[in-house]
Amino acid sequence: MSNKYHNLDDNELITLCKSGDNEAYSALIARYLFAVRSRANVYANSGIDFEDLVQEGFIGLIKAVDGYENGFQTTFSTFAYMCVDRNILSAVRKSLAKKQIPKSALVFLDETDNLSSFDNENPESIVISNENLKVLKDKIAKRLSKFEQSVLEYYLMGFTYKKIADTLGCSQKAVDNAIQRLRNKLK
Repeated sequence: MSNKYHNLDDNELITLCKSGDNEAYSALIARYLFAVRSRANVYANSGIDFEDLVQEGFIGLIKAVDGYENGFQTTFSTFAYMCVDRNILSAVRKSLAKKQIPKSALVFLDETDNLSSFDNENPESIVISNENLKVLKDKIAKRLSKFEQSVLEYYLMGFTYKKIADTLGCSQKAVDNAIQRLRNKLK
């Protein structure tokens, strides 16, 4: 792989990928390798082999490259993390469905996933679950500073400490300190 791809931003690489440049694809995959492995690690205890989760993540990344348009109102990295997470989560759900774990035993982080997991339950259960989720989010928001909330959001998206620090314009040590405070506050 040529070094010329390392200096290109995500949008330039995507344009090259869509024109059939395999080296650009390799450069983009290499750029997001750690993020995909990090996102797969979140689901490592799901009963699916870790490398299978990584493969699902890469399929999600490929879908992100194919589906992303430069005019989107979000960055490619945000779109890619969403696609990677959705693809991994879809594989986990399929695996769990085969094991017939009751849907009520599953806990999801965002409201859309929460609603879809209760599609066979009564409306009252859905409302109660959504209220519980809102209470949890409110408690987290009250305990964390704005900076800590930002760090948590990027951390959950699989950003490295360096990437979080670059995005927020602070040092990696500040990010590490914030994550340590998060762990203590959210226990």
